[in-house]
Amino acid sequence: MKNAQDVKMTDSGRTVYGGGGITPDEKYTPEKYNKFQIEVIRKSALFNFSAKYFGSHGDAKLPKGWSPR
Repeated sequence: MKNAQDVKMTDSGRTVYGGGGITPDEKYTPEKYNKFQIEVIRKSALFNFSAKYFGSHGDAKLPKGWSPR
């Protein structure tokens, strides 16, 4: 909640209000995971698979620039 009686200016001239704590300039809403994704993360399944696979396939490599997304 903005406190109109507690107004300050930053060094760059931006107006800030007291009484509300720190709030971000932009709102970020993280993506929601489905049940399968939650279980994969919870059990570290991707990490465990990758460690086991690459540990037993010494010559296996990911393509240059590979990304999981």
